[in-house]
This record gives sequence, structure tokens and C-alpha cells, in this order.
Amino acid sequence: MVFKTLSDTLYHYDYRTNYISIVDAEPAEGDCFIQYANPADISALPNLDTFVIEMTRNCNLRCSYCCYSGAYRNNRKHEQTALTEGCMDRILDFIKANRKTGPVIIGFYGGESLLEFNLIQYCVEKAEAIWRKDVSFTLSTNGVLLNSNRIDWLVNHQVQLNISLDGCRVQHDKYRRTVGGKGSYDLIYSNLLHIKQSYPSYFESKVSLLMTLQSIDDLKEIAIEWQSDPLLSVKAPAHISGLSPNYTIGEPVINENSKKRILYELFDYYSAHPDNLVLRTFFSERTDDFRYRSVFDLTDKNTMSTCLPNNRKCFIDVTGEIAVCEKMCDSYRIGNIDTGFDYVKINSMVRQMADIRCKKCSNCSIARLCDTCLLALDLSDEELAVSCENQRINTKLYMRLLCELVECGLIQ
Repeated sequence: MVFKTLSDTLYHYDYRTNYISIVDAEPAEGDCFIQYANPADISALPNLDTFVIEMTRNCNLRCSYCCYSGAYRNNRKHEQTALTEGCMDRILDFIKANRKTGPVIIGFYGGESLLEFNLIQYCVEKAEAIWRKDVSFTLSTNGVLLNSNRIDWLVNHQVQLNISLDGCRVQHDKYRRTVGGKGSYDLIYSNLLHIKQSYPSYFESKVSLLMTLQSIDDLKEIAIEWQSDPLLSVKAPAHISGLSPNYTIGEPVINENSKKRILYELFDYYSAHPDNLVLRTFFSERTDDFRYRSVFDLTDKNTMSTCLPNNRKCFIDVTGEIAVCEKMCDSYRIGNIDTGFDYVKINSMVRQMADIRCKKCSNCSIARLCDTCLLALDLSDEELAVSCENQRINTKLYMRLLCELVECGLIQ
């Protein structure tokens, strides 16, 4: 892969070494081929320490892009189903039996997890009695239900809060509305302000703001408004994600020239405003995988990269079924809390992923940089082709931007 930066510097990415170098001319390249070793059978998940629990499938918002809206195939959708204390007891027993390394981390997920706040309290207090200081908690929430009493309790138990906030009012309320169709921004902002004023150190260290970007066209406006807000200007978003691809309605191939134009507009603004928190997060997240990649020569046979069996996390849904993570569609479960992990299913999934790697990735020059994961198991050949093409386009664009950022001294 060869690309040129704004300074007319020519760079070459070599998939054999994973090295990016400056070159005088485009080198001759032979056909790419990566040989993958057959994956060994998995009989244990030795690194588990994080257990994400789906508290409920109910939600008090109806975000326009929600992947649990019923518009996505094979995904759970909003309904009244929620955990019970009895099921939570069985989950804690499962965690005791399967926690492998380090302190236990328990995450609360939804739907909207705070709709089951009493059960969250039950779990936290019971888990603290079991593991004492050897357990910590995270909670994913839209932030609407964070009243003062709940905030006091969450602070007292040092629960890490992951709160969704899609920019400032106009952008956020366009997509994140209540069941009745009203914007949710003012409620969330008020709750964030209360946390910052009442518990400033907790706000700084235990509150993370997560942004879903409906369109990259919105990002510059969001970045400018975020930086001018007295509350948000001291809190960079911890994560900026794009929309989950929805293959039910069809996923288009990215228009490379259009995306390149938008990215360079953002880059120009960031070059002039390097203190902008939103753009700093955005560019860091889009380039860090390339920046911190492992550089080494390929061997004759290479180990296939997948989260199994080295995953630290698993997801437990309201029925007690287990998935590799909360993003995995409902068609792919790997056990349940009563019978444990189903290694027949796990090994079947790993072998299916290995087949995809061998057929689709062996002759791909970005295979060592690609983040395709087990979600690919739910894609048809045609859908996977679109996903792969979008990966190639994004990889080239963001690798080029990494070099631009280095040249400008915006990252070391």
C-alpha cells in the first residue's frame, strides 16, 4: 500500500513486516499471501475477569440509530424483559466459578440499566460481600435517570459511569429522544452538572462520555460546540463510535473521495486547534491501532487473530445466555450461566472464523491491520465483501492521517 501526504512525502506500508516507511518511488509489489495455522481447539477461557450483565431489554429512549430497535436482524430488541434476583444470584455463582485472573469487574448494560436500579444495588452489595475490595463495577446508561439519590449511591460505591452523549443539544436531540419523542439532552446535561458540582473528583475519574456519530459531517460542528461549553470543555469524550452497520437494509461501500475530503477538513481544523478535545479523541481512536501495531516479519504459518480464547470479557443476557461480548448478535451464544461455556459451539465459531480468514484474508494486504471479528460470522459473502472493502478504504485513509499527524507534530 502506497500513499502520499500533503507534504508530497511518499509512504509505503509493507504487510510482511507491518512497517510504514518513507520511499522515493512506489516499490514493485508481488501478490500478497498470508498463511494461517489451523486454530487449536479451545477448552478454557483463561483470562476472564469482566462480566457484562444485561439488566433489562427495556429502554426509556428510542434513539433513531439503535441496533436494538428491531431494525437489525438477529439482534435483541426493546421489550419488558428484565433480570430477577434469583437470576442475579445464579450469575454471581457463575462469575465465582469462571473468574480467572485479577479483580472481578462487573458491568451493567441494557436496554437502560438504571430501569433496574434496585437490582443493581442488590448485585453490587452482594458482590462486595463476596469479593470485598477485589471487585469493581461499570454502568452503561443514557444518563436520563441519574437522580441525586442514585448519584450519591453510585459515588459511594465508586461505580464507573459510561454515559451516552452525542454532542451538544441540537445534534444529541436529533437522534436521542424519549419514548414520547422529546429530546433528552437537557435532562442528561443537568445530571452531569450535578455530578461535577457535587463530586468533582468522581466526575473527573469515574465518568466517561460516549458519543455515537450519526454522520461524520456533524463532527466539526460538534467539536466546536463541545469545546465552547463550560461543562464539556473539561471532559473529552472517552469514545466516539460510528453507527453499527445494518445489513438488513443494505450497507453501502464508502465513497472514498467524499470521506477523504471530510477527514481533511477535520484535519485542517484540528491542525489549527490542537487543543480540541473531540477531534483529539477522534483522531487518536482512528489512528492508534496503526500507531501501536506490532512490527515483525511474518512466519510461514501465522496464528489467526480472534478474541477467543484470550478474551477477558463475556456478556450475559437477561435469559442467562452467554455471548463473547455485548455486540455479538443473538444467533451466536456460547453457553449459559447454569451449564457453563459450550466449547463445542466455541470451537465451531473459531473454525468458521478461520475459514473466513483463509478464504478472504490470506491475499489481503491489510489483513494484519483489520479489525474484522466474530461479527463477520453473521454476514453473507456479499455483505462481507462490502465490509472488507470499507475496511480497506478506512485503513488507507486513517493510516495516511496518522502520517499527517506525525508530520505536523500532533502526535509523537
